[in-house]
Amino acid sequence: MFQVVFADIVCRVAVYTLLLRREQEPALDFNTVFRQDFKHLLNDFKRQLRRFDDGDPQLRLVLEEIRDACATASRLSKWRNDRVHARVLWSEDGYRLYDWRTGAPLQITSEQAEQMIQEGVGVIAALETSVPELGRLRSANSWVEKELAEIFAGQGESEE
Repeated sequence: MFQVVFADIVCRVAVYTLLLRREQEPALDFNTVFRQDFKHLLNDFKRQLRRFDDGDPQLRLVLEEIRDACATASRLSKWRNDRVHARVLWSEDGYRLYDWRTGAPLQITSEQAEQMIQEGVGVIAALETSVPELGRLRSANSWVEKELAEIFAGQGESEE
């Protein structure tokens, strides 16, 4: 379930980044943005947010909430990547995960996974409520669903 929540975060950040970048690059294609790895995508999104820093002072709290959500998303991404790219060893007790860089053991309990899911849902909620407050992105949430439906339309169909 964590992967589903994380994939939702990635899609939303990609769409919000696309909408902000299209203000200066109208012909920008969704796939150009979406193909970035999450770290670069999140950095791109945060870079786009800087344009609002000198604007309406009432946006400070909104930007703070979005940036807090970005910080949480970044932490979730690291937690995920550490486990997805772990060294896996089988022992009498089952699988054991180790950090591929340091060899340090990695935990992955159902409680920990549930906590990460809840934090991910919190990121989604924060983005859904805060990003549209930036004004220019008022229709962003409905646009996310429409854009993703168009992108993925027909991708599950077999070719004959």
